[in-house]
Amino acid sequence: MHFFITKLCKRLGSQVETVNDSVFRLLQSHSWPGNVRELEAVIERSIIGSDGTELKLFELIEVGQAPHQEVLKLTLDEMTKRYIISILNEVNWKISGKDSASEILDIHPNTLRSLMQRLGVMFRKGSTL
Repeated sequence: MHFFITKLCKRLGSQVETVNDSVFRLLQSHSWPGNVRELEAVIERSIIGSDGTELKLFELIEVGQAPHQEVLKLTLDEMTKRYIISILNEVNWKISGKDSASEILDIHPNTLRSLMQRLGVMFRKGSTL
């Protein structure tokens, strides 16, 4: 994975230098049914969409599922909802503070709470609000 990031950053002239641990684990744990070309394509699109030095993942990737097949059939709200839930699961539903969903998503915790409410994402019992 680091090979693709380095290669693509050089080719695209990107400043991406780091990958968040949760993004790295998600990319690493995905089954990649389309083989390494699919991984490379996802990384390339993420590099293009990332601003700054940290790689931002711009596709819904769930463990064991192909990112393209299901995503193309979802509304933007449904895709956003699933992505938020996957990030919340990664951080044990911690919404604010260090290593929280709002930090990973790079949005204010109150914005995340409002978005969750609008999309119908229910707070988990014991989550850090």
